[in-house]
Amino acid sequence: MAAQKKFSYQEQDSKLTLRQGVAEYFASHPGLLQDGDLDQVSQQLFHSHDVCHVMFGLDTTLMDEALADCWTLVGTDVGGPRYYRYLRESKAARDVIRQIGYGRTLAITITGLPKITRTLWRAWRMKKKWPWQGYGRYLDADLWRIRQEFGIRVL
Repeated sequence: MAAQKKFSYQEQDSKLTLRQGVAEYFASHPGLLQDGDLDQVSQQLFHSHDVCHVMFGLDTTLMDEALADCWTLVGTDVGGPRYYRYLRESKAARDVIRQIGYGRTLAITITGLPKITRTLWRAWRMKKKWPWQGYGRYLDADLWRIRQEFGIRVL
């Protein structure tokens, strides 16, 4: 029996719109960085990153953060070099990475290899890549319809 998802946006066939899913995501995770705390580059990075959490049905655990990076690198149109440039230029991202620590990141990656492998497989099999920045036109569309259009299968 599969584990039940904690939030509506995490359900494969969620009836929420993307806008509602993002609102649920922020309401469910009050500790997330807000625009007032972020420089311009960090705002661009975190907006798109948080939308990816919703689109791919992810929480904010360290494992899900690793999976968000996998989905982002393979399942969005941002591309590796551009994504790493965001991470390098965003003071907030550097602070978060430093806070987590490289050893802990490596341990999570190793223990999460089965999930990471499944995530990468699903991302490679998508019908088309999710737009890293041009997602505005989807804000009022139902998550289940968007996921169907893009071939997204949440874990």
